[in-house]
Amino acid sequence: MSKEFFLRKHFKIKGLRKNNYLTLTCVLTMVSYVVPCWSMSKELLCPCEFQLVMRYNPEPSENAGRDVEPEVLAGIFTELAKRFGAYTPLGLAGSEEVPGGLWKGQVEPSVRIEVSVPQDRILEVRQFVYEVGERLGQKEMYFKAGPPCVELIKIEPSAGNVADGRD
Repeated sequence: MSKEFFLRKHFKIKGLRKNNYLTLTCVLTMVSYVVPCWSMSKELLCPCEFQLVMRYNPEPSENAGRDVEPEVLAGIFTELAKRFGAYTPLGLAGSEEVPGGLWKGQVEPSVRIEVSVPQDRILEVRQFVYEVGERLGQKEMYFKAGPPCVELIKIEPSAGNVADGRD
């Protein structure tokens, strides 16, 4: 299979011009050759993100749904830590600084959560997100899983520490 055919088939690229083809070929070459060499000594993790709503869906008589109770959110975060060891909130939407997201005309304050796991655990994270959606009475839940690209860098003391201003 030619590289051009591969790019067209897997990336749904139409009207591929020579410059675009060369750029994509270079990117694919870097990804396929640099990343495996870089990660040979360390397993890269897959970033999984989901939107955690801060408010229940409104009842037909309500303009806005009621806030999700703090103890429910605490239970979700506790279960995240228990199942996956760690998680990172990526920002709170719906605050004064960041507007809420929009789903089918309904503004939803939410927070994006990232959990990084080995590739063989992505479905566990997806199942967790599904369970959260059920618990919060959602009709849909946003979930995104990326390829292995997260490295956890072990930090050890060294003679030259940039943060201390030493060389």
